[in-house]
Amino acid sequence: MSYAAVVSSIDRTGMRYMTQVKAQLCTGTGAKEVITNFDTLTKNCLLRFRRETNQQPRKIIYFRDGVGDGQFKEVRTLYIQII
Repeated sequence: MSYAAVVSSIDRTGMRYMTQVKAQLCTGTGAKEVITNFDTLTKNCLLRFRRETNQQPRKIIYFRDGVGDGQFKEVRTLYIQII
């Protein structure tokens, strides 16, 4: 089992945040590189931002840590498709 956390700003100043932490089952050995249900987690962040500010964010910036060189392309492609 591994854990994934998604943190997002919920205001225009970047001072207030929300956090979502999800346990993920792994198949095989090692950690899971792709966050399961990342699209749902992202949607939750966007809905909360809109609820707090009555606006859509102007930019979405992803910071991703811990991806091995061999899986970088797979993870990048997945996150670009979500946007």
